[in-house]
Amino acid sequence: MQAAVKNRFGRLIRIAAALAAVYLFIRFVLPVLAPFMLAFGAAALLQSPVRFLSRRLKLRRNICAVFCSAAFIAAIAAFGIILVRWIARDLAKVIESLPDAAAGLPSVLREADERLYKLIVAAPVELQDFLGSALESLRGAINELPITLYNRAMTFVSGIAASAPGVLFFTAAMTVGLFFICPAYPEIIAFFRRQIPADRLSRADEALPILGKTLGSWFKAETILSCLCFCELFAAFMLLDVRRPALLALVAALVDALPFLGTGILLLPWSAVCLLGGQIPRGIALLALWSVIGLVRGLLEPKLLGGSSGVHPAAAALAIYAGFKLLGIAGMLLFPISLMLLTALNKKGCLRLWK
Repeated sequence: MQAAVKNRFGRLIRIAAALAAVYLFIRFVLPVLAPFMLAFGAAALLQSPVRFLSRRLKLRRNICAVFCSAAFIAAIAAFGIILVRWIARDLAKVIESLPDAAAGLPSVLREADERLYKLIVAAPVELQDFLGSALESLRGAINELPITLYNRAMTFVSGIAASAPGVLFFTAAMTVGLFFICPAYPEIIAFFRRQIPADRLSRADEALPILGKTLGSWFKAETILSCLCFCELFAAFMLLDVRRPALLALVAALVDALPFLGTGILLLPWSAVCLLGGQIPRGIALLALWSVIGLVRGLLEPKLLGGSSGVHPAAAALAIYAGFKLLGIAGMLLFPISLMLLTALNKKGCLRLWK
């Protein structure tokens, strides 16, 4: 009996230690090493093209590595510039038209206010005072809505501008790291292997393919699902004659990749405003769009990931909530991925955290 209790206590300690290590790594180590970790991952992806060019062109490996690194950085930079210019152009137009659009919003919400007033009158007498006070607060918020929306938009743009130097410095560090890491990739791998004790090297050789496969499967699945979500949203927004359909579809597709949030965080409030404002067909169409996107993701995600990740939904929900409380939006993404990796390693026997 005491041995069983000790075993359970030991497993709890190992799980707590693993979770604490994940938190400390994400909180303190990852922000420092992130550009170089990305550079290392890019260098790993470029090894096949480097070997191919070295064999075909009969050139030194270092020269081919520098050429592939430059081509990779140029392709990423071109794509980033095109994407940023497109988003900035549409975002500037949205901000310019925001005061006019928001000015017409109170009239729509006023119709909803009249509908809510009728519901309050029909409510029990005991609740009418409370509901009336809530309605008065809503009216005040509606009157301040145009200014609030404009201020929030300007704050968002200012935040992006303030973070630009950090993004540029991050990109520069990753670029320099790639040019140094890619030519020396075999030597770096050999150095890391020499630091691992011989008895643990075989376990590390088993763990690395599992980590790579798990992350690769997750990234591939999320990319395909996000692209499909963007196409669905863009087509629907075009049919609904929504202004700036590409920008809105891109934002909604990015939000859809966040665990437990999805497009519902945008489509459901939008649908509610349309229904309360008398735009019944558009509100129903947005609800149907949200349902279709959720159904498609629910059907395709298990197949794209090759089956279940092995993480219990309750554990995934706990990881998402803990990640959000500790690290915000980034934690909502990093903690479930870390849990998925730990589960895969534990399942294959590379770690002994739980049975």
